[in-house]
Formats: sequence, structure tokens, C-alpha cells
Amino acid sequence: AVVDGYMARNPLPLWNVVLLLVAALLVGGAVGFFSSRVAFAFGEEIFASLRSRFFRDVLDLPLTTVEALDSGEILSRTTSDLDAVHEVARTGVPETLVGVVTTVVTIAMAFIVNPLVALGTVVGLPLIVLSTRWYVRRAPEVYEAELEAKAALITEATETVRGAKTVSLLGLSDVRRRRFQRAVDRADATSRRPLRLEARWFPAVQLGYHLPVVTVLAIGIPLVGTGAAQIGEVAAIALFMRTIVLPLDDVIYWFGEAQSAIVAFGRILGVPGARGQVQTEERGGSDAAQPLLEMRDIDYTYPGGHRAVDGVSLQIR
Repeated sequence: AVVDGYMARNPLPLWNVVLLLVAALLVGGAVGFFSSRVAFAFGEEIFASLRSRFFRDVLDLPLTTVEALDSGEILSRTTSDLDAVHEVARTGVPETLVGVVTTVVTIAMAFIVNPLVALGTVVGLPLIVLSTRWYVRRAPEVYEAELEAKAALITEATETVRGAKTVSLLGLSDVRRRRFQRAVDRADATSRRPLRLEARWFPAVQLGYHLPVVTVLAIGIPLVGTGAAQIGEVAAIALFMRTIVLPLDDVIYWFGEAQSAIVAFGRILGVPGARGQVQTEERGGSDAAQPLLEMRDIDYTYPGGHRAVDGVSLQIR
């Protein structure tokens, strides 16, 4: 209406336009504030529930099972894995919903303004869908490898620090250093794989939601010449397509982050499954004859003469 009024030398009153824009900004700001509060509270509730459930499941595991696990696995699942889920639940979900609703409503308004010109708004959809399907098929394996490598790195660090005296007494410093370096190299290599995957996915997606602007102009200009569209209609729909670039960008970004969060979520919920499997194995093997390890009058002395164990007898089934 602003563009067509200007072209017809009958522009809309300036104050009407300004007041309408100010009202829209105020309403949008108020709705955004309250939706953010609800979203953050929702995310914190999910996060607290997940953390509580994870610790409860770990404490339910047999002690021997927990001690057999890599310490880095437990630490990574309680820190980086939970953080990934937390960030997506608290910030990603509301921003994705806002982005999707904004995109759908904007495209719908474009068809209301002029259906022929609005056909150009969906030209990038096939490119977005096909490239995203390609990405989703490959993402879980890549992100799982990255999280496992991070867990292995944490394991090497914590076990070396926790067993520092043993490492020093047995002269294992070089061995531990080499193991830690291998873990660092593996974590570095696996962290690059998601970047390479996203570097191939993002350009196709971005082309998909920048292409409609050019297409709308290419369709709209001939239609203006034939009288099937007004200049204001073409300008409005082209600006609509520019407007949804940011919400679409948010949707695509959080969709990528969600792939990592889904893998992390599976690692967190994988603990109860491990518990059930261990308990089943223990029940299944309880009736069978078990080998016996017996030690009598065991002594042990560290290099340098420090006596650690003296006269211990023990039976282990």
C-alpha cells in the first residue's frame, strides 16, 4: 500500500504508517518476552528432570558395572551431553517454533497479496528439503563419533590425574602423555567432521531461501508490465522473502544443533538399557558354576621399599 500510494502520487499519511509499525513492534516485543520466559522455564524443567533421571539410573547400576565404565563416559554424559540437550530444549525449541510459524504465515500472506507472484516464494523449497534429507542421513553417525571422542579425552585426563602417584612411581608419564595426545588427535579429527558436513549442507540451504527473492522479482516484473500485478505487490512479496531469511536461518541452525542433541539424548537414555542388560546377565549366570580366585598371604611392596599390602588372604568368585 505504501509503494502503490507513492506511485499513484497519493501516499498514505506518514503518521498512520509510523503508528502501525510502533504498535506491531510493541506487541511483538511483549509476546516475545513472555514466550521466552515460558521457553526458558520449560527448558530448565526438562534439564532438571534429565539430570535427576540420569543420576538415579547411574546409582541403580551395580557398583562393578560403574567401575568398569570409562570415567569420561559418565562425566561427558553429565556435562557436555546434558548441556547439548539443555540448550536445544531451552533456546532451540522456541526459536524453531517462531521461525516455522513466521515462515508459514509470511508465505501465506504473499499468496494473499498476489498468488501469481507468490509462486516464486516456494522455488527454493525442493533444494532445502533434498539437502536436509542428505544431511540427516549422515549426521547421527558423525555426531556420535564426536561425542565418543570427547568422552575418551575426558577419560584419559581424569584417569591420569586420579592415578598420578601410580603413574609417577611406575614411570608411566610418557605412556600416559602419548595416550592423551592420541585422544586429543582423535577428538580434533572427529570435531572437524560435523563442520565438513555442515559446510556442504549450509550453502545449499542458504541458496534455497535466498533464491525466492530473485525469482519473485523475475516473475513480478513481467506481470507488472501486463497489469497482472502492482509494483507494490511485487515489492511487498520480495521484502517478505527478505524478512523470513533470519527466522529460516534460525530454523536451519537449530535443526543442525538438534542432530547433536538427539545423539546426546540417546546416550543419556542409554543408561537404563545398560542397567537392564547387566541385571539380566547377572541373573542368567547366577545358577552356573563360577570360577574361584583365591589368594593367600599376599604381600606387595612398591619400588623404593614402601610396603603396601601385607599378609592378605582373599577369595573372589
